[in-house]
Amino acid sequence: MDEHRKTGTLTESQLKEITPELKGKIAIVECVEDIPCDPCVNACPSDALVMDSLVGKPRLIAEKCGGCGACIAECPGLAIFVVDFDYSQDKAVVMLPYEFVPLPEKGETVDLLDREGTSCGKGEIVKVRVHKNKTAVLSVLVPKELAMRVRNVRRIL
Repeated sequence: MDEHRKTGTLTESQLKEITPELKGKIAIVECVEDIPCDPCVNACPSDALVMDSLVGKPRLIAEKCGGCGACIAECPGLAIFVVDFDYSQDKAVVMLPYEFVPLPEKGETVDLLDREGTSCGKGEIVKVRVHKNKTAVLSVLVPKELAMRVRNVRRIL
């Protein structure tokens, strides 16, 4: 059995296989299941996400991806993120799906959570966008060294 099916999180080797070159603003597709699911492919306005067959995994064509984030809220597995590595010298912005209420507000400080739900620092909400399917996409300012680790946030109440 694949390790991620036991733990619920991807292994380092799985992440290396699916991670594009870490520069600019780029989608990170952490989908490793061969299933008939393609909402992200249909949502991408630049055809940067493709599937080679009906049952498979979406594949990112990094050169076509502008990091718009249209794919994020469309993924039913909440497995797509966009990272802007060029935001500043020491900060990045991570765009991530969020399905809890109440929503955080712009300017709010939040706990940053990794793939296992462990707190790994503090970040700031810079944008909240609610998609038509009601999945929110948060843009979170994070220390650049945490950009590939942060995958959720927890409000500090």
